[in-house]
Amino acid sequence: VAIIEESEPNYLIASSTGTTGVKKVLKDDHSIPCPEMENFALASEICTTVRIPVAELKNGFMERVISNSYMIQKKNGFPPSRLLPVQSKDDTDDVEVAQGVHASQTKQFSSVGGIN
Repeated sequence: VAIIEESEPNYLIASSTGTTGVKKVLKDDHSIPCPEMENFALASEICTTVRIPVAELKNGFMERVISNSYMIQKKNGFPPSRLLPVQSKDDTDDVEVAQGVHASQTKQFSSVGGIN
């Protein structure tokens, strides 16, 4: 299950896979990942956390499943009553989840008092 913002660029809000949808990058250049640092104060000075659009999730097999599902749903106009097949292929050696086909379905969600 993945909850995704309706408006572009469609950030991930939450997922049952534990995917956070954020990454730490340099404040001066968001295209460069933040280096691992033991000095938290220094890391806070030079790094920031940014949200990742769902279409750009690529860190691990389950992120690619979420991203691929989103792209197929978008291509098909987010049909609420249809299950769409999503072919998933692992291109790393350290994934515990098998390759295969997943089903994807769109359901509208809004929090109580929230806006659709």
